[in-house]
Amino acid sequence: MGRRKGRRGRAERSADQDGSRSRSGDGGGGGKGKGKGRRARGPGKGGADGAGGGASGQRKAVPFGVTRTAATRKEAGVAGEEFYADSNALLSEDHLREALRMRFDPDAWRAAAEATAGSGPQYGRALRKMVQIGTLGTLLRGWYTLPDGDVVHLARKRLDKAARGTVCVDYEAEAAADPASLRGSLLAEVDEWFGRDVKPGEVPLQTQVCLIQGDVLETALALQRAVGASARNVCVLVNGSYNMPGGGWKKGAAALEENLHRRTSIVEALEDPYSVVSGAQWRYPLPQVGGLAIPAACVFRGSEPSGYPFLERPAFVSMVVGWAFKAPPIEGTGPSARLGKKERRLTLAKIASWLDMAVEVSGNSPRPRIFVASPIGCGVYANPPHDIARLFSAALALPRFAGVFDIVAFSILDPTGPETYDAFADALAPILTLRADSGLTPALLDLVKPPADAGPSTTMLAMVCVALCAAAVAQGNTSPSTFQQKTDHFDNSNTATFSQRYTVNATHYRKGGPIFFFLSGEAPMEAFEFQEVQAQLWAAQRGGMFVVLEHRFYGQSMPAPDFATPGLSLLSSEQALADAAAFAVWFNADLEARGMAPGPWVVVGCSYSAGLAAWFRTRHPYLVVGAVCPSGPVQATLDQSDFLAWFEHAAPAPCVAAAKAGSAAIEAELARGQPGLAALSTAFNTCEPLTDDDVFWFLWNVALAVGTADQFSNSVPENTLTEACDILAAESDPIAAFAKIVATSENIYTARPGGNSCVHLSQSYFIADMARPDNPNRSWWWQKCTEFGYFKTSVNGSSIFFPSYSLGLDRIVPLCEAIYGIDGLAPQIEWTNANYGGKNLVADNVVFTNGLLDPWHLLSISSDLPAPSKVKAVTYEAGHCATLNAASPDDPPSLLAARKFVEAQLDAWLATH
Repeated sequence: MGRRKGRRGRAERSADQDGSRSRSGDGGGGGKGKGKGRRARGPGKGGADGAGGGASGQRKAVPFGVTRTAATRKEAGVAGEEFYADSNALLSEDHLREALRMRFDPDAWRAAAEATAGSGPQYGRALRKMVQIGTLGTLLRGWYTLPDGDVVHLARKRLDKAARGTVCVDYEAEAAADPASLRGSLLAEVDEWFGRDVKPGEVPLQTQVCLIQGDVLETALALQRAVGASARNVCVLVNGSYNMPGGGWKKGAAALEENLHRRTSIVEALEDPYSVVSGAQWRYPLPQVGGLAIPAACVFRGSEPSGYPFLERPAFVSMVVGWAFKAPPIEGTGPSARLGKKERRLTLAKIASWLDMAVEVSGNSPRPRIFVASPIGCGVYANPPHDIARLFSAALALPRFAGVFDIVAFSILDPTGPETYDAFADALAPILTLRADSGLTPALLDLVKPPADAGPSTTMLAMVCVALCAAAVAQGNTSPSTFQQKTDHFDNSNTATFSQRYTVNATHYRKGGPIFFFLSGEAPMEAFEFQEVQAQLWAAQRGGMFVVLEHRFYGQSMPAPDFATPGLSLLSSEQALADAAAFAVWFNADLEARGMAPGPWVVVGCSYSAGLAAWFRTRHPYLVVGAVCPSGPVQATLDQSDFLAWFEHAAPAPCVAAAKAGSAAIEAELARGQPGLAALSTAFNTCEPLTDDDVFWFLWNVALAVGTADQFSNSVPENTLTEACDILAAESDPIAAFAKIVATSENIYTARPGGNSCVHLSQSYFIADMARPDNPNRSWWWQKCTEFGYFKTSVNGSSIFFPSYSLGLDRIVPLCEAIYGIDGLAPQIEWTNANYGGKNLVADNVVFTNGLLDPWHLLSISSDLPAPSKVKAVTYEAGHCATLNAASPDDPPSLLAARKFVEAQLDAWLATH
């Protein structure tokens, strides 16, 4: 027995495992090791894997390559070995030995392929034949060797079982024999569906539909790993040959089916070269509707661009093999091109049968269920890609497939150009949840790696899609650029400018495509990234560009050196609207100068900036064709008394009861005087002991920390309402529960010094802290004091929070004077409503979306406005700006419908421009 590092013997996984690794000997000397239930075979002592069993005597691996001259040989990384240009001589004894010995250098193979790329197709075919020989040898022996010497064993019993379990299904024959059977009835359903000519998006799908630019097997394995799906539940659709197993794999052809023969065990199911299957009841040619269902195919080699490397960990997927029409009759041209009527109906039936077979092959395996398809029939087979995509969409919409698949991923790697990928992107736009133009890269997958103890689940799967969706649309974002913006748009004598930040994502942009213009609000532009996800997708799906402009005095867009009161005189919504208009004019001119015809603009915002978006459409209708305004509080109000009161409507009854109990317990402590204040100081870990002068400030901040949790009640990106209610339910001491919520609150009223765990709940500290000219919190408070109010009050029991105390304007308004020297707020708030129209906005092509659990909807527009206004509105059962968040499996139907409503409005606006 040869020596083994760590004295570990070679072991083979059981038939239900994907594969295993074990160390080979130090010097390559093989011999016999003990396997699991049988002898494991390894490289023999003194054989192809080593000479004499010692490291020093081991024969060097012969890299693959084809050269004609010594110079070319050097470029290909080949030394001391003769290679022949003739493709038959290429398969010499040495090369056959090298291919069969399971020791393979993908870098050398790739270098040889690159060196001979321009010398004719026969060289590439010959190189692929050598890979095929190695693949057949791997399947025959049941193991292969990695470059580091590790031996990987295949689950031979499982491979044999999969080959025997491969079945051929002829749906036309089954329909003729028993039209009422599950398979036989499919064609009747297809005929009815075909007559309706269902368009993408016409029937809502309960499936995550993804378009991924990448290798189909790499996509399948990436999704499988990401969600922990079983092999049977990840099904790959293979565009097969009608009458020849594997198509041209024996000739070294490069199409998908041939590629899979070199990388997987599919050859055993289709060709059965080692007579694993005896008495098979099917033979080629394949049926017109239906095909082959393979319960498990082992993937153990990488893609051709990576040099067909052996994988460190093989994996199993199921496969369905069908065939598409070759050079069929086509009606029309361009995106509207269609297959001839007969071929189109049959292609829809084919696709439906493949989906049905994918469901059957998964059996009773636990969810999730994933179907990965290539653009079958496109490319050299000359089927129109737009129409093939539309037919896939129509088949997925069949009632029998409702909710059956958790993910359907179209994985397209088009070496001839982006035409097919772009066609699928265009045709599937109404139903796409994810478009990853750079593939499912490790960086994206790392973002959504499930916990080690997380089992496969549809929730985990959908969360993967959510995170991938967010990552995919963000991957094209550029670093922020700056635009020289006027400091004061209303003082012609002031020619000063400042650097205003913006970003552009033009990853999916097509010339003349729409420009989605996102206005950041009362925070740095980076804070809105999650609220941009759906808008980024809308832009990507329509070949558009996504542009974000940072609001003045937030983030790094500073018209003044700090936030001192004199500089803040330049901060107003009017200045912000003028900023946006000046930027849009400049950006369009810049596009035209670069030969990029600007398309129509759509302005989007969230919360305060949603109000800006609505006002921007009314002020500058010549710059934007429409405005999307989620949770936009367009009605300014000094006293926002209904905000805290709404908690009782939005929160579950037990949570409301717990909040009442917490309020009552705190009031009881306050009734004890100084001992109660001391107890509360300890419970809330205040930085300064509470005094009688701090009672109002303390109660108001606690009420805001707990009572504003209902603003966000979405599962993504956060659910502060659920978090708050969970804390209230978990803590037996209601005061401790309130203290925990306050400690984790990011409310700006509870300022905390960096690194200090105590909480500042002293009004004197707040005023002193807000007096600092470098405090960025001064910006939003300035706008509240000068334009909007939005002060949340609770007086005479108007909310469940501290009904025995008055948390009113008489204590809040003086803060504006103390911080900024501002008096007389009410007239300024009234001017804001008179200036913009409040909830009586007169506009067209403006759509508001509002969550009924979010108290801000009370200051927004929640229903269509009567003439002369043409403002549209839709509501949903969720929280703040949820229509812009990435989709989540917990999204209620009303939220899904709201997003669809917005998209319909967008398409209507863009159709007229």
